[in-house]
Amino acid sequence: MVDNADDKMTIAESAKFSERSKATIRRWIKAGHLIAEQGEKPSRGGSAPLLVRRGSLVGYLVASGQQPKKWEAGKAVEHAGDLAATQPAATVRQDELAELVELRRTVAKLEADGLRSELARLEVTNNDLRSALADSRETIRAQRAELGALKAEAARGWLDRLLGRDGSARPLLTDEN
Repeated sequence: MVDNADDKMTIAESAKFSERSKATIRRWIKAGHLIAEQGEKPSRGGSAPLLVRRGSLVGYLVASGQQPKKWEAGKAVEHAGDLAATQPAATVRQDELAELVELRRTVAKLEADGLRSELARLEVTNNDLRSALADSRETIRAQRAELGALKAEAARGWLDRLLGRDGSARPLLTDEN
């Protein structure tokens, strides 16, 4: 695919290579999708450029189903002061395209397998939760029935006291009231 996956590119070169904006490349670095490191500080001052590994950029583009732009042979790119890097001449051959397609298929298969296993795990969790819910509903029904019986018993005791059937000397409610 590429001459060397460990080759490093500036953010501007990475943006041009991937046909994305510099802001997008920075977002991908921040999100951990790309491997980047600080380059050497230029001799004339200024800050050290952030360098992206070409292999991580190509790998992320392929894994996310995006197509990287092929390098133009021998074109010099200016960056960070007076530093210049010459892009390697890389021609995209039919076998490299086939390799990209196969890599995409492999990534898609792995993602599908991962999604299938996650779906199976979620189905098991869903079944467990449904079972726990049914058990909880049954427990609630039993507790409501017990509460109803306790309320009825308490009401009977109150009614017995009110009518004097509980053995008290005089009823709380009589015909005289």
